[in-house]
This record gives sequence, structure tokens and C-alpha cells, in this order.
Amino acid sequence: MDSALHDAYLHSLYCSLALSLTLQGNRTWFCCTNTDETKTRPLLRRDHLYGDMKMFNDNASFISSSSDSNSAPRYPLVRVNLRKSANKPELRSSLTLSELHSFGQGWLISCDLAYHSPRTIASRRDILKKLEWFLITKRYDVCDTDELKHFMSYMKHGHDEVGGRWGNPRMTKPMSARSVATYRGHLVTFFRWVKNDEGIDKSPMDRIAATKIGRDDICPFTIDQVRALLQAAKRTRSPKRDEAIVLLLIDTGIRVSELCGLMKRDVDFHERKINILGKGNKHRTVPMGVACAKSLWSMLSKEQRDEDDYLFMAERGRSSGDPLTRNGVYQLFERLGKDAGIKGVRCSPHTARHTFAIEYLRAGGDTFTLQLILGHVCLSMTRRYAMIADSDAAAKHRTCSPGDRIVRG
Repeated sequence: MDSALHDAYLHSLYCSLALSLTLQGNRTWFCCTNTDETKTRPLLRRDHLYGDMKMFNDNASFISSSSDSNSAPRYPLVRVNLRKSANKPELRSSLTLSELHSFGQGWLISCDLAYHSPRTIASRRDILKKLEWFLITKRYDVCDTDELKHFMSYMKHGHDEVGGRWGNPRMTKPMSARSVATYRGHLVTFFRWVKNDEGIDKSPMDRIAATKIGRDDICPFTIDQVRALLQAAKRTRSPKRDEAIVLLLIDTGIRVSELCGLMKRDVDFHERKINILGKGNKHRTVPMGVACAKSLWSMLSKEQRDEDDYLFMAERGRSSGDPLTRNGVYQLFERLGKDAGIKGVRCSPHTARHTFAIEYLRAGGDTFTLQLILGHVCLSMTRRYAMIADSDAAAKHRTCSPGDRIVRG
């Protein structure tokens, strides 16, 4: 075979290889070596992408395996250039309403199997229910990024609509940025789960920006306000229980959900400590003072309770005899605050938690022990309490400075 015919044969072989790899969605550079047996070898890895082929002619690039380019036959270099195919299918991110409901039920079951707390599962069920209500009410056929953006906007402005937010006439106040961020966080988790379950190719929440949350001011009760709350608790229909609730929250700083989940067996009167089941099903032990222990003992001595009974029970309304709920404790503090004339601070069980933390530090407690008692994962919130306590110490020093008193005589 003469040289010209041999070159033409190799030329057509390279083009066939390049075209074949291109149709398979590959990217390859290859050339021919200068040996007796014709071979091709890749010069660049294949990337499994769509592309087209461009071949250099004799006036362009050539490659030779010989160091002497004049003596070695030259063969054309064939290159596959990449470009995105116009026919590449778009990634799916939407769900129909029936798919949304079906995946929602599967997600809740998955959360239960992963031992998420009942409160977390209930919150997620409520969020999915409200999302479905919104899509149906606004007559959307699918749930995608645009629909979710409208949903996020509705959470911010829905209280202005006739009938209130979620169709509830009592929902006439705007949602806080923190609540909106909580909803968004659960939806991000949900659609990530749907993606992992191969229900969609990408999450519709990816293009929805996170909600900016300002730092809340920490406003604790004053000592006089705590005393007023305790006096108001003694005037209720359940004075022993209500006084014990106020003292326990002020003395231990536990969360309201932790208080509602307490059983009688969780209280150790001999060691004066309480076993708490906190966030993420994490257990911790919290100490309590003498006054708190006496108040709990006084409450329990008037009642017949088994060890597996809840510590605090509802004593009025339809839920009488059932465990006290979070809403029940919040309503209790609201009534006590009105009766005690508390003003200038939100009267809630979480304010009692703030009060415990700051008073603990003011009395000389350290931040690391406080972190353990409160059940904080990190020190960020504990440091905020420490900053308030430090500023109080600085203000106190300005009025009680020994040096100033000595110099003034």
C-alpha cells in the first residue's frame, strides 16, 4: 500500500472512531503512533458529555512519534470538541399535588423510623398540611420553585388576607422571621429527602434564599417580677401545681417541652436532681434547689401518682386529667402575668429559662456548667447570657468601686 493510500485509510479510521465516541457522549483526543502496526491512543480522558467532532486538515496540527519530524510519516490529529447538547433533558424539580401528598407521608414515616421526636414529626406534618392547603386554595397544579416562593411570601403576608392566615380568623398577626426560617428549613429537608428517594432530580428549594433572622433581645424577669408570679400562682385554682411549675422553670431553666414530658420517676428528691429527656432524645441530669424540691414534694403529697405518671397534669377544661401541654403552660404564664401586673417583658416559660441562665451567672456560675444544665449543643447562646451578666457586673462595679470609694474618702 503506497503512502498516500495508507494515510487516507488511517484518516478515515480516526474519523470513524471520533464519530462513534461522539455519538456515545464521550470526549477524546487520539492520534496514530508511527509503528508497523497502526494503533490509536487517547491523549485526554473521556468525560461522558455531548459534543461534536472537528478534524484538523493537513494544514493544521499533526503528531508524530518520532523525534525527527522530517523522516516520520505524519498523521492528522482528530479532536472532539465539547458543547452542551440542545436536546439534553432538563432536570425535574416539580411534584404534582398527589405526589406531594404521597412523598409527604413517606417522609413522615422515615422520620419516625429515624427516631425523630414526636414534636418534630408533628411540626413537619403540620407544615406539609399547610403547604397542601395553600396549593389547593391558590389552585396550583404542581409544587415547584415558583409555587414555593409564593408560599414563603404568603407566610409573611397571609395574615392580611380575608379570613386570616391558613383560613383561620384568629391568625391576623404576621409570622416572625424565625418561624418563616423554621418552615423553610423543614421544606429544604423534605425536598432533599424526595430527591434522594429519586422522586425529583433537583430540589425546588435550591433557588429560594434563606430567611435573614435578626438576633432577639434577651429580656429576663426581674427578681421582683418572679416573686409577683409566685404570689399570683398561689391564687389560682391549682396553687400547688402552678407554684411548682414557676419555681421549677426558674430554678432549673429547662425547656417547656421538657417540663411537660417529665414523669414522677424522673424526680430524685434524695439527690435533688431531675432526669431530663431533651432535644434529639438526649438525656441530661439537672440539679434543683431546696425550695423547688419542697414545692414539688408538696404538690405530689396531695395526690396519688404512680412512678410512670406524668409529673404535671391538666386540671381544667376538656383535657382535665391529661398531661399538661406546651400551650397549657404558655396560657398559664399569660394568666399569671396579667394577675401579677408584669409589664415590659414577655411573660412566658422561655423568659423563665432566660432568667435562670442570667441569674445563675450573676451568682457566680460558670458558662460550661450552664451549657450542660441548659442542654445547649454549642456555647453561642450561653456566651450571650454571659455577656449580659458581664455588663451587669461592669455597671455594678461603677457604682460600688472600692478604689473610687477609697479615693473619695
